[in-house]
Amino acid sequence: MKEKSGIALIVLILIVVAVGFVIAFGVKYVKEYVYNQGKEDIKATMLAIQSVTRNVKNKHLVDEENNGLIGEKLELENLSNTEVLEEEREENTENENNLEDDKNNTGEENIKKEYILPDELKEILLNLEDAELYVLSKEDLENHGIKDVNVSETEFYVVDYNAEEVYYSLGIEGLFSLSEL
Repeated sequence: MKEKSGIALIVLILIVVAVGFVIAFGVKYVKEYVYNQGKEDIKATMLAIQSVTRNVKNKHLVDEENNGLIGEKLELENLSNTEVLEEEREENTENENNLEDDKNNTGEENIKKEYILPDELKEILLNLEDAELYVLSKEDLENHGIKDVNVSETEFYVVDYNAEEVYYSLGIEGLFSLSEL
């Protein structure tokens, strides 16, 4: 009887160890799979944005008066001078305080959203020649059929209409543009 219980205990330990290995590799595989799916979602979103911006640009070239470029224009001069950005932030804080006062009086709000560019992306954008850069808001994307996209002050998409390139502010593994991905 003792021999049977000793063998059963060893088999039980081996089964627990085997299940532990399966779970460990399963968790690693699932994490990797979810990460890769996130990357593919971002690429798909960037391709959709590129398609929309091509259409917008073509309509704009045909009829500039009735078809404007979508997004908020990103000025390269402001990117190269961090002092200007700091001054603008101070001015924006003052303006936001004034706008809050105005909002209380008129009931309307007209605040321009501020986006935070990572240094790597700033450097890339500053090295572009003849760039016409726009930051797309969530509303811009939804108005053109691109739904369920996260847009915040740190996570957003920049479009260069001249090069028809899309940049993702957070980057994926150090790559920011669609053509690099």
